[in-house]
Amino acid sequence: MELIDHELADSPPAEAYLELDKTFKSGFFVGYLIKNLYDEKRFNIHKKWNAKKIQFNSNNGPYKLYGVLKEVGSENNLINQLTRTPPQNIGKYSFILANNKLSCVNCFLHFSPGLYPIDNDFLYNCFPEIDINDFNSKKNILPFQRIGHIYFFAIINHMFL
Repeated sequence: MELIDHELADSPPAEAYLELDKTFKSGFFVGYLIKNLYDEKRFNIHKKWNAKKIQFNSNNGPYKLYGVLKEVGSENNLINQLTRTPPQNIGKYSFILANNKLSCVNCFLHFSPGLYPIDNDFLYNCFPEIDINDFNSKKNILPFQRIGHIYFFAIINHMFL
């Protein structure tokens, strides 16, 4: 078993994260927020999910995201509401989520126009095919280092707002 040096948490991510493709309008993301080099070393999403490394620039600064991005259009009620009337504060966003039988009680701190957090309890509504227990394929490191919070976001590309 490999031990990843915890001091890597003090180093910024080293890999390239691409901005959203200009053709991507809206959809859902499931995966990890990469905050440092330690995160990059300990997370490796199984190849079958075709994970992407993207950077999403928001009011809260750039988010480095590593995970599965699923494009969804306005046929999805939540995406339609977020695109038509983008909420500018957490109160309005929570109201939209409640109308869609969703919430962001556990992740609201990541709210930013264009990047909309959704509680993981609802992850399987959009990603029924993903088994979170087998999401991180990195098995050669110590088990406690594999643990990381998986985030679920609705994403609206700013270029189309």
